[in-house]
Amino acid sequence: MRKKLFLLGSYLDLLRTTIFRQTSFAEFELEIHNRVEQGQPLTGDDLCNIYYDIVKKYYGHDAGHCVVDPYIQYEWSYIPHFMGYTYYVFQYSTSLIYATAFAEKLLMKEILQ
Repeated sequence: MRKKLFLLGSYLDLLRTTIFRQTSFAEFELEIHNRVEQGQPLTGDDLCNIYYDIVKKYYGHDAGHCVVDPYIQYEWSYIPHFMGYTYYVFQYSTSLIYATAFAEKLLMKEILQ
């Protein structure tokens, strides 16, 4: 039973870090790319505010589900995906969703046979 709980917990953590977190990263990337394409200059404070607003939205801060400390606004600055890479973090989420659906179909086929 402990092994099963460990595996389930590990899978849930994978979903949290890959689907939930990477999707929020992708939203941040999209927002800053859109603003630059519209000719808006971005300062460090702008990036902090954009990132903080997205994190608060994802964690339900304003609805009272989870308190997001203000220091998290700086997190974007040490995530290497945002520095010198093209817009791609959305691929982590889409790949895991596809792989999970594919594995489920394989398992269901195996179970039904």
